Amino acid sequence: MGQEYESLQLTLAVPSVAETMAWYEHVFGWHGYCHMHSPEGECVFAAVLWREKPMGCINLSRCTDEGEYSNDGAHFYALLHVDDVDAVYAQVRAAGCKTLSAPQTEIWGGRSFDMLDLNGFRLVFVQWMEDVSAEELQRRVNEEAAG
Repeated sequence: MGQEYESLQLTLAVPSVAETMAWYEHVFGWHGYCHMHSPEGECVFAAVLWREKPMGCINLSRCTDEGEYSNDGAHFYALLHVDDVDAVYAQVRAAGCKTLSAPQTEIWGGRSFDMLDLNGFRLVFVQWMEDVSAEELQRRVNEEAAG
């Protein structure tokens, strides 16, 4: 029947990741942690978890002034974890769907591609390729920003 999906996470594009993470911690008692900082030290991607396994979290991503992740004012996208992102990409293309990107290896250890659903909402398919420590991720972010 096709690819089996492991989990679904929502990612909210927000003006301040740190303030939003603190709000979820204060209001719900969830545990937040920052995954990625800008070269200036600002938290630009984080998660707030209500349970570790199976993963229950909302990701937070900094939204640019231009509304980078905007879809008519709805600032979120779905992150779908799969076993084989290239197979899902082939399935999507075979169904005649356009994608926003081809599968690519990411600095944070995943391989992913993006597409829009029928209503214009962004779907990001991710396959984990390697575990990347926070220190290694920050090194890669700084290297990418410098180069």
